Amino acid sequence: MSRWCRCVSGNAGVQQDESCTLFPIGNVQDMPRIRPWLTFAEWGKKYGDISHVKVLGQHIMVLNSAKTAMEMLDKKGTVYSDRPVLPMGGELCSWKHSLPLLPYGDRFRRYCKNFHRVLGSRAALEVYYPMEEIETRRFLKRVLTKPDQLQEHLQHTAGAIVLRISFSYEVKENNDPFVDLANRALDQFSRSTALGAFMVPEWFPGAGFKRLAREWRETLDEMVSAPNKFVRDRIAAGIAPKSFTSDLLRVLKSEDSDTSDRDA
Repeated sequence: MSRWCRCVSGNAGVQQDESCTLFPIGNVQDMPRIRPWLTFAEWGKKYGDISHVKVLGQHIMVLNSAKTAMEMLDKKGTVYSDRPVLPMGGELCSWKHSLPLLPYGDRFRRYCKNFHRVLGSRAALEVYYPMEEIETRRFLKRVLTKPDQLQEHLQHTAGAIVLRISFSYEVKENNDPFVDLANRALDQFSRSTALGAFMVPEWFPGAGFKRLAREWRETLDEMVSAPNKFVRDRIAAGIAPKSFTSDLLRVLKSEDSDTSDRDA
């Protein structure tokens, strides 16, 4: 590797080797694209718990031990723990507004507060246990019927549980539009945030990733809006059963009413 930082136990100093860095691309040729975790593990054996690469001006730190990760991201989380800025997945595809990529701040705290309102206690979670049990039984039946399609069964069941809890939506046995949409969006998220996958600057001629980003952003927008519309339509019709979204919408509507009453 061309440029590295090494964590020295008991010493705050950093040792770096600048001799082989290729300006301006840095370590772009060193970044793994297939099974990167295996390469990162090898870096840990060779360079220590903390490795550093610089790719097209972006600094990437790789932590190679649970102890170091806990010390930096948990015990000193206010200093080191935050979300990365990802030009392709976060900025161009708009995943930066989702909780996994949302930086610490007012919006992040508001999101966490809303999750805690609806899912913040054991009693609140127990309400959803029957939904999980139903989908788990269906999963076992699918595995028994078609054991050679385990991966597909796992994806279908994971989507079914999330959609049940989030929107009280019962998925179809095959070719469900919401499950297919979620799988497509999550696949695009993985591809757009993969290390080293989109390291070409936006100004670079012939950068076709802009068109790809627009298509993937449309998928994300549809994944967000379609199930929410499903819940809002059922609330308006007075037939919305309990779900995370319906509960949260009722809480927010109640708070808005209370605020309006106080302002009156």
